Amino acid sequence: MKVCVLQPDYSPSTVNFDSSTSPSYFPNLKPEDEVNSVLLNKATIYRQLKELKKEGYDIFVNLCRGYRHWDVPSCHEVMSALEALNLPYTGSATTLYDSPKQEMKHIAYFAGVDTPAFWVAETLTDVENASVELNFPLFVKPAASGDGLGIDARSHITTKEALLSKATELIADFDSILIEEYIAGREFTVLLVANPEDACSPIVYQPIEFVPPKDEHFQFYDLKLRKSHPEWYVPCDDPQLELSLRDAARRLFLEMNQGGYASIDLRVDENGEIFFLEVNSPCAVFGTQGHETVADYILKFDPAGHAGFFNQIIAEGITGHQRHQKKYRVGKSAIATYGIFATQDFKTGDAIVPGEARTQRIVTRSHVQSRWTEAEQGSLLRYIYPLGEDILVLRDSNPGNWILQNHSCDPNTGYQGLDLIALRDIKAGEELTVDFATFCGEDMEGFQCMCGSPKCRGDIQFASCCKPGKNSTYSLNLMQTEMLAQRVLEASTQP
Repeated sequence: MKVCVLQPDYSPSTVNFDSSTSPSYFPNLKPEDEVNSVLLNKATIYRQLKELKKEGYDIFVNLCRGYRHWDVPSCHEVMSALEALNLPYTGSATTLYDSPKQEMKHIAYFAGVDTPAFWVAETLTDVENASVELNFPLFVKPAASGDGLGIDARSHITTKEALLSKATELIADFDSILIEEYIAGREFTVLLVANPEDACSPIVYQPIEFVPPKDEHFQFYDLKLRKSHPEWYVPCDDPQLELSLRDAARRLFLEMNQGGYASIDLRVDENGEIFFLEVNSPCAVFGTQGHETVADYILKFDPAGHAGFFNQIIAEGITGHQRHQKKYRVGKSAIATYGIFATQDFKTGDAIVPGEARTQRIVTRSHVQSRWTEAEQGSLLRYIYPLGEDILVLRDSNPGNWILQNHSCDPNTGYQGLDLIALRDIKAGEELTVDFATFCGEDMEGFQCMCGSPKCRGDIQFASCCKPGKNSTYSLNLMQTEMLAQRVLEASTQP
């Protein structure tokens, strides 16, 4: 395996962040594996990655964790370029990194994990309101950045005067801040990695507790990334509490639904209640000796250590990338101008184009009839998939995702729910066809079939799909189910 580790080039930068995050080593893989490190410059991220694509790397380990307003490559910029170039990489989706903290609190709510009462402030008037609505003591931090950035000893607030002072400072630097009620208690961090074999069962590492000296009560930027205090981090020694912390972190991670890896900070109050504080996704890891991160301390207590984690994030990155690759290509067709062709072999029942649990563009029939022009209806209604009597699925807004599939009266694919599946064994290179009558509604314009199959019905008219006395959607779904069952039965009985 050939691995490329991406790190930020700090040489032209004024940001003092590199000494704690640039790794000095990478865990061993197999003897035959090759691991190379590349420094990315903010001005040339895309160009550098485009050149690296030619070198045949199996995975890119993205350790660039800067923020978009910094003069070094941000995590978001690097991930966006990797996705644009369709390259496999480690880390979470671009939608999660540097997300507003209030959004993470909303996620915690739906995950069933408590979070301190909070207030988002952009002005001093907002801060004044927070001082009235929330109970002191309070805690103040930037509303988006992670790693404890912007947090220091003054972030713990006991008076209104201290709140206004710290808030004024942070608003000037970060525009938006989050003010929350301070939860006194024990602080834990849990590291998680998405499981490439089971998306519902992420790998959850043993929680680690932050046990500072008496004059420190919480983690902040300098403690997390600039000072090495391994003695301040100890594994959770309470089996029942450990299970509860793992469960809370797992529910949060799954609710975020972004894959990759993350560290989650949790507080446990004197009553044993768990509160969500922060998520860093992806979190800092592989720190140099003397500048280890919290994730590094967690991995030191894990039997598989850094090597196991390194292999895990690589496996997850490769699997996630493969899952998003199209299993077909667009090409010239003998049936019509364009068609789609299999790029791999399929067995009967294999999913070719997954549609379940994917984002869909939907519209109501009543909206179309009342708001669209006749020209718009004539153009777009030919490509709809009815989900119900009044709900229609439109084709993707990105033409690159259109499924330019041709009709056949004897197709080799069909829809099972929203998934396009193989109705028989299919060889790579075969054109993938579908019977339009099994998913198009009566809005579809009729046509003369050119599929050339012995089973060709010739003139295809969609209004005739509807059985008398039944609404079109019911009849269409019934017909689709019957035809799909028949196709699969025929395929299974063939020698």
